[in-house]
Amino acid sequence: MRQAGRVLWSRAMRAETFPAHEGILHTAPLRGVLGRVAYVTSCTDGSRLYCFTAGFDKRSGHPLFTANGTPVAIGAGQLITNYWSDPADMPFTVVQGTRIDLSTGKASRVAFSIPPRPGCGSLNISVGLIGRTTYDARFAYAEQDDKCGAFVARFDWHGPNSQQPVLLPYKKTPATP
Repeated sequence: MRQAGRVLWSRAMRAETFPAHEGILHTAPLRGVLGRVAYVTSCTDGSRLYCFTAGFDKRSGHPLFTANGTPVAIGAGQLITNYWSDPADMPFTVVQGTRIDLSTGKASRVAFSIPPRPGCGSLNISVGLIGRTTYDARFAYAEQDDKCGAFVARFDWHGPNSQQPVLLPYKKTPATP
């Protein structure tokens, strides 16, 4: 880890540090910084995509966690990763991830269900909705649509899996396709 051109710490990561699955090859690792966390994510690619992330304190290099997924947001002393593997098996009506307590390194799976809206029929299950969940320090915003149109289901990603989302109107912005 560098700061202002000065090396604060370094760590050698080997491919065997991350779980591998039979018949699947590792892709190039991703590196980044999110809040106080420096992370390395390794993905394996094949019939399924698996990503695993190791997180370190960006100042000291102290290991903080290893978890499934790729980091997407940090807030209130926690970090959340997205989590999906095989699009054919993916439940498009569930926002999945791993929530990590940065003080303890404890990781727990999150799975927030998007219910159908009353009078709007079933949710449209579309591969086009993969990756259309965005995060900020507090909320996950999952885009979805049904016969009444597009909407956003907002979840507090710090909260319990059993929570009901706040349903918001979909607003197309320049960042939204």
